[in-house]
Amino acid sequence: MITWFSKNEKAMVATISKNCITVNKPSLSYLKEATAVELGYDDETKTIVMKPLTLGECESGVYPEDALFPLSGGKTYSRISSTEFVKKIGSEIGIDFSSTSHRFVTTYDTERRFVVIHLTEEAD
Repeated sequence: MITWFSKNEKAMVATISKNCITVNKPSLSYLKEATAVELGYDDETKTIVMKPLTLGECESGVYPEDALFPLSGGKTYSRISSTEFVKKIGSEIGIDFSSTSHRFVTTYDTERRFVVIHLTEEAD
């Protein structure tokens, strides 16, 4: 029996390097309306959470300006640049991202509307 595959079946992955976090194309569907994200770290589950924010939410004044991390990228990826955040995460989990990047399994939490990077699950 033949099983047909779709190019859209690619797994969600985040790559963390010395100065940024980059998510791949499958993650973009959850960030398509966002111009920035709030970033958080859950030390119990060893996950990074990204809360997508629209331009309207960013301009509403509800979120402190220093808590907004702008998204940049293209059709196949989105990037959050923050050397300090990456250093903080590296020190929390014992990985030095300055010398090599690491790829992590990423999921979407539909209840909280967060993109979640699982720092205990490196992607192939």
